Amino acid sequence: MTPLGTDSTPPDPIKTNNDVSAPGPERNAAGGSGTSNVTAQAILRAAAKVFARVGYDAATVREIAAEAKCGKPMIYYYFKDKAGLARELLLVPILELTARIEQLLAQPLDPVERLERIVGAIVALDRDDDLDRMRFAFATLFSPLNAGFRDQIDKSSCRLIELVDQACQPLVESGRLDPSRRPHLVAAIRGIITVRMLDWLFSNQPSSPELIRRDLELLLYGGLRSEPESGDSPPIER
Repeated sequence: MTPLGTDSTPPDPIKTNNDVSAPGPERNAAGGSGTSNVTAQAILRAAAKVFARVGYDAATVREIAAEAKCGKPMIYYYFKDKAGLARELLLVPILELTARIEQLLAQPLDPVERLERIVGAIVALDRDDDLDRMRFAFATLFSPLNAGFRDQIDKSSCRLIELVDQACQPLVESGRLDPSRRPHLVAAIRGIITVRMLDWLFSNQPSSPELIRRDLELLLYGGLRSEPESGDSPPIER
């Protein structure tokens, strides 16, 4: 059954392409990137609002055009279809972030500094655009609808976690991390990323490189003193 207010045709499948520079829905007829155009940016913001409000499946190009105050042909010109809009909003930023992290992994950095930069880059992804894009992303990840679209987001997100895991390997090789604790470290870093994104999304509390550094320091080196300082409460007995 087609939801009320939606197009009668089924949603277009979202296509992925690891080469974000290749021609795709976000490229205009002149061969340039649609997102470099002011009109295209307005369309993307409008699409993010509509997707966040009603979801990808229920959203229509007509609603997006009305929100952007432009004609439907303009959307087709810059993004080809609704799938192109969703890809530009969610998949393209993740693919570009993946490329940046792969570059960090190739650089001769201290392992802890590399982790700080990688986690900071992932957390900063949510501030590249407005809140509606992140609401759309979270709704996609936690909604049972449009499983095909979510699967593609999941695959891209899993690649980011694989890269975080790779960034932890030098800590093992240098003897600074017990190999058996590596999965737990990766899980804890995922927790930091999620919490910091949620802080920004729901509490408008942006993270910073310094905050990420302190998060990782607490995670890697611990924050409890072996003995309480004068005036502190005594340690809890087991």
